[in-house]
Amino acid sequence: THSTENAEPLTTKGGVQEVIHLESANSNVCNDETSNEKTSKNTNDDADETNANSRQKNNEKHLTLYLLKRKGFVKHALATGSPIVPVFAFHLDGSYGYYIPRSKIVHRISRAVGVVPLVFWGRFGIPFGIPYPKRIVVVIGEAIDVESEGSGDDDDDDGGVSEERVDRVHKLFLRELEALFERHKVEAGYGGRKLRIV
Repeated sequence: THSTENAEPLTTKGGVQEVIHLESANSNVCNDETSNEKTSKNTNDDADETNANSRQKNNEKHLTLYLLKRKGFVKHALATGSPIVPVFAFHLDGSYGYYIPRSKIVHRISRAVGVVPLVFWGRFGIPFGIPYPKRIVVVIGEAIDVESEGSGDDDDDDGGVSEERVDRVHKLFLRELEALFERHKVEAGYGGRKLRIV
């Protein structure tokens, strides 16, 4: 049984649960608050945590979600009558260090192929390796129930769902996701940060 946001946040120690790509504004390395919880870790874990935190900047104020134009999941939910559940994972943005080249040429290539070239690294500074040990806090909001608007025609690419309806439900989802972040950000150690959806 999945917990809702009214219950205690679900916590997973270590690992990466990539729900939405998070990028810290104005920086290639994301910020993370050091957890106050005292846990027993071996020497390697302590060293990894120290290295990860040393790469992070405490003055970063924004988390950017690239979600404003991503509406396929809403269209699918409306076509099938499936509920949409807002979910946010705190401290996911500190699981890896990464570098994104910044130039006009790279920007043009990214726009053309639909993929941003980047290099990322984790424990022991190994490129494309395992993530830093992080305490991921996942909060789950109330489900957004939607009625099925699908045509039932497999040949219909849009499932018979109107773009107006997709836009309306998508805006509702973004509001609920932002509200979920705001309700839990203090207890998760993100008190001074804002969510920016582009």
